[in-house]
Amino acid sequence: YLILGEPLATFQPCGDPKVYWVDTETDEMKRLRTEYDRVVSRPREPVYVRVTGEFGERATTGMASNYPAILKISAHSALSPRDETSCQ
Repeated sequence: YLILGEPLATFQPCGDPKVYWVDTETDEMKRLRTEYDRVVSRPREPVYVRVTGEFGERATTGMASNYPAILKISAHSALSPRDETSCQ
């Protein structure tokens, strides 16, 4: 699930208890943010989205340092509101 809001940007893969910080400074994230804003009714609302990307090292400063790694998203698809069947 993806959650976006100022300054928060996190992703939690289905079935994974860990939550990762998302690098928002990519062109793909700008496109994803536009789509996210069309789907949600309020900031920080979780959505289901399939992503392709790479995990980078944990940040050493700032809010991102509270997360185990930084996810750099390179592609996305299937963005939809979160529901009980999203990860099935």
